[in-house]
Amino acid sequence: MVRDPRYPLNYSQICQIAHQASGQRCVVCFKKSTHIHHARYGMDSPGFTIFPVCQKCHKNVCHASINWIMSVDRMRSRNTEEFTKWLQDRFLYISVAHTPLKGKLKYVPKN
Repeated sequence: MVRDPRYPLNYSQICQIAHQASGQRCVVCFKKSTHIHHARYGMDSPGFTIFPVCQKCHKNVCHASINWIMSVDRMRSRNTEEFTKWLQDRFLYISVAHTPLKGKLKYVPKN
């Protein structure tokens, strides 16, 4: 089996951290999170580039044409800057409000 280059070797651990940090909640609708959304590929950082979401929001909101910029090179597909910032703000809100990992999750946006 060929490994998908979009995901690092420790991807399952990163996903677990993201889900725990949000209290298992979707950052869009606050229902139970079941998926991880990549605002962009290449650097998996919970709350900065990856976000826990439910299946419905992943498909209908995160990948909606108004929020998602599709590229022929899948690694270059990404969310708009405005939507990414909105996801970051929602993740920060929900992680502070609902997480048992308060103070343990590093949120360091790149400038």
